[in-house]
Amino acid sequence: MNLTEPFSWLVHLITLFLLTISIVAGAVAAGNNVILKPSNDVPFSSTLLEDLFSRYLDPAVVSVVGPRVPGDGIDVMTALLAEKFDFIFFTGSTRVGSIVAQRAGAKLTPYALELGGKNPVFVTPTADLQIAAKQCIWGRTLNSGQQCIAPEYVLCHHAILGEFTFELKCWIAKLISDPYSEGCMGQLVGGGSVARNATDRAVRFLDKIGTAGEKLVCGGGYRKELGMIEPTVVICGWDSELMQDELFCPILCVIPYHDLKDTAVMVRFRPKPLALYIFSRSTIEQRTVLDNTTSGGVTINGVIYHAGHSSLPFGGVGESGSGVYHGRHTIDCFQHKKPVLKKWRGVGDVGIISDPFFIYGPYRNGGMKTKLLRLVGYMS
Repeated sequence: MNLTEPFSWLVHLITLFLLTISIVAGAVAAGNNVILKPSNDVPFSSTLLEDLFSRYLDPAVVSVVGPRVPGDGIDVMTALLAEKFDFIFFTGSTRVGSIVAQRAGAKLTPYALELGGKNPVFVTPTADLQIAAKQCIWGRTLNSGQQCIAPEYVLCHHAILGEFTFELKCWIAKLISDPYSEGCMGQLVGGGSVARNATDRAVRFLDKIGTAGEKLVCGGGYRKELGMIEPTVVICGWDSELMQDELFCPILCVIPYHDLKDTAVMVRFRPKPLALYIFSRSTIEQRTVLDNTTSGGVTINGVIYHAGHSSLPFGGVGESGSGVYHGRHTIDCFQHKKPVLKKWRGVGDVGIISDPFFIYGPYRNGGMKTKLLRLVGYMS
């Protein structure tokens, strides 16, 4: 018999509104009590979460902490991690995720981490370039690029580089004709200090274009007062500063490649991404990338879709996280599978089957007990 039981008390450290609702729902459905610490980078959403949960749910089941505490939230998070919980779920950066993992490890607390990273897109010569370009622009500008599964950079075969970048520019013009208009692309969000301000951070990335041979294809503009930058496409190399950290804004890097397998191997030796995307009509090319890379999940001939499929587990690997959830997998994430075996006793067999004599010592090499034990071992 295999029983599942809730972890009981878990703490949930997270940024995004929609993710918060779905994960808390799964944790409660699994039988847990939840302490939720939303991000201070989204104060209005965090305050709304606190109001909604306190209004509709018993605070003994779900409690929200931190939204009305002044500061950047680090003090609240530090205080929470000093406590002993049965499970920790964290969504955020790899840097903070490593801190959460260290604090959890010190108390031997199990955890799940959904982090991020630089998600690559492979565009091969057999790809439908219109679909590839449209999907890349859609995925990169959705929520202004502020998604852990957004395409970060494109590895495009050198023979189709010109045609592909032309398609990128066309789809930006069609999908994001005026990036500064309300509701077109969304604002960059992030705290008040210069170090944490998302718009200032994105502008610093724009300022790096051209410093190491990068070529601006389109975009590059911004309006700080609106917290927005234009969809920007940059051709660059592996050594560009734009390829060092997760950008988390609508800047799309394009790197030309010559050999698909060699390029896939290069991706494999970089920090493992949360998502990976392949645009190719060739099954051989698709398998070449899949067999030579590691990532949390993959969509072929599209972006983001695998994360929206409720039947598929979603999660990272290595630097992009650990543990999986979504749909039924969310409940499984927050439950412990406890095996239970019940032995039959007093069934009238005089112990021949229910309590066989040969499981007890002493044993002699070549003796009957030893032979019977080996026979049972072969049969099991």
